[in-house]
Parts: sequence; C-alpha cells; structure tokens
Amino acid sequence: GSDALGTRIYGTFLAYGDETPGVAFWISPDAVFGLTDGALTVAGCPGEAHRDEIRFFVESIGPQTIVCAPETAGLLGFQIVRQGPALVRENPGETVPCGGVARAEELGLRKLCGFLCDCETETFQVPEAGMFYIDVSHRVRHGAADGVLFEHEGIVLACALAGAVTETDALISAVAVLPQVRRRGLGRLAVDELCERLRGRRCHALRAEDENAEFYAALGFEE
Repeated sequence: GSDALGTRIYGTFLAYGDETPGVAFWISPDAVFGLTDGALTVAGCPGEAHRDEIRFFVESIGPQTIVCAPETAGLLGFQIVRQGPALVRENPGETVPCGGVARAEELGLRKLCGFLCDCETETFQVPEAGMFYIDVSHRVRHGAADGVLFEHEGIVLACALAGAVTETDALISAVAVLPQVRRRGLGRLAVDELCERLRGRRCHALRAEDENAEFYAALGFEE
C-alpha cells in the first residue's frame, strides 16, 4: 500500500486475511479491490482495455459504497457523491510495531469509538457504534491500526485514529476534537502524537474537498 487507498486495502488484509465473511480482495492488471461489509475500495486505475470487464465485475459485487480515485470513477462511470484530495506526510524514523492486545486495552477504544460517533458529520461518517468498535478493536489487536486519545477528568477532548497500518504506510482515517475546546491545537497535537507512534511509515489522509486544508498543511501533509 504505497498510497492512501492501497494502504486502506492492505491494512484490512493484514487485519482480516482473505477468509473472513464480508471481507474479500481481488487483483487486476491495473488495480486492486478490497470489499469490507459492502464498501468497495479501488486502488489504482483500470486501463481502457479492461474498463467494461471491471465495470461488470463491480456491478456483480453490488457494493453499497465505492471509494476510488476520481479518474477511476470517471473511467468506470461511477457517480461522484463526495470527493477531495489524498494527502501524504513523510514520517521518518525507526519503525516500531503498532497496536497489539496490550495497546488495545490501554487505549480506551470504547471511548475513542464512541467519541468519533458523537462527532459524525455529513462528510465524516462512521459505521454503527457497536460494529465500529468491534472493527477498530480487531484491527488494533492485530497490529493493523492505532490511535491516540486525550481526556481530562474522564471527558474525551480529542482523538486521532489510523484505521489502516502496514509495515510501510498508515492511513489516518479520523481526527476529532470536542467542540468546546476546538482551535486550541488539540487536533494537531493528537495527529502529531499519532504520527510519532507511526514513525517510519508514510502517513496518508483523505480530506474532504474544501475542508481542513490549513489544518493538514500545518501538519506537513501534501497533496
């Protein structure tokens, strides 16, 4: 996974393998496909020669949602509902293992997942709370995700989650700050601390169009 979407697919493979119900992977000459609970991710861009074949393949799967590059959507005739740039931050350092059982227990995943559900917006959506917790917990326990959580006197103030982590890359899938304490640098602090845990891996993010451009630029992310 050398880009955001490839990392998303490979991180899911590392967490679940290829024999888990509801999870499947396919490889074509020009693209890789990952299906998780009805959401299809496409990394790469199928060539013109395979366009009709890939389109029929995707229709036969019948995904509820598709995440792919704009050029892939255009080639295959997908309707674009939301879009935005893929960002990357070089993150040098000695790579250390992420996640694990002990990390899952110390992180406070129920609080983290509940907080992200409470912060849901039109452009930042998460699955149903119970299923979201089960998925994130599984990924962290298998070393394929990690996160940070800031709280004060039992109140969650901010968090950041890398929902897909591989040996070389990580995808930061969520950042949230309690509305009452926004614009105090807690979001940047959460991402910086998460990137420190992910050192040695390129850190990717998918940003909604016209949202949080200055936030990610200040953290060293580039398009």
